[in-house]
Amino acid sequence: MDAWFNKGIAFYDLGKHEDAIIAFDKSIQINSNDNDLWTRKGMALAALDRHEDAIIAYDKAIRIFNKDHFAWYDKGSSQIELGLYEEAVISYTYATDLKPDHYEAWNNKGIALGCLGSHLQAIGAFSEATRINPSFHEAWYNKGCSLAELNRHKEAVEAYCKAIEIYPEYPAAFGNKGVSLDALGFYEKAIDSFKKAIEINKNDYIAWTNMGITLNRLGRSLEAKQALNIASKLEADDGGSKLNIHYKLKPCRTKALR
Repeated sequence: MDAWFNKGIAFYDLGKHEDAIIAFDKSIQINSNDNDLWTRKGMALAALDRHEDAIIAYDKAIRIFNKDHFAWYDKGSSQIELGLYEEAVISYTYATDLKPDHYEAWNNKGIALGCLGSHLQAIGAFSEATRINPSFHEAWYNKGCSLAELNRHKEAVEAYCKAIEIYPEYPAAFGNKGVSLDALGFYEKAIDSFKKAIEINKNDYIAWTNMGITLNRLGRSLEAKQALNIASKLEADDGGSKLNIHYKLKPCRTKALR
């Protein structure tokens, strides 16, 4: 590879993504038929949230070498960021066909399927991710989300517990576990789970809200009011943005995955 390519990688690793793009463009001027160059440029563009441009770069890479599973995977990640879930499923399917043990691609395919409401298929994708890598806590969490969407709350609790076993400091998993326990009628256990989520992240207003709802079910109205008041204040302070996102997306590759 030429010096510009190596500079691009160095800039990317330093988080200097604009400089990385300039360097990769210089390298492309020397050799425009290198699929890895286009993929690397796409990664730098995606890091700047320029996902439309990133997809163009990934498509260039794929046209040069259509068996580049890295490009298909990264293209899927940018498509998810743009809400292009059907297209993302196609990209991740290519990635997993080319590299069947690519557990991150199985996970992200599950996310795209879940966002399309295809939760049974999503569960299958998450299950494949955890089969390949049983320690992949994000996939266990995401599987729990899709199970909960199908009201399969007992199985959802089991999936969340697996995620927590692998990664004990996981507020979203504790919060969603609480929601499923509430749905099963285990209100005290649900409250314990919400409390654990709050212990890890005291600003998690979603956990405070859900704990207030569950406390109210138990007739503990004063505690419920206090929890909901805290939730309202935290949500206002945060501008209303969600702290516990529903699915956990495995982002575009880092150099460690190359």
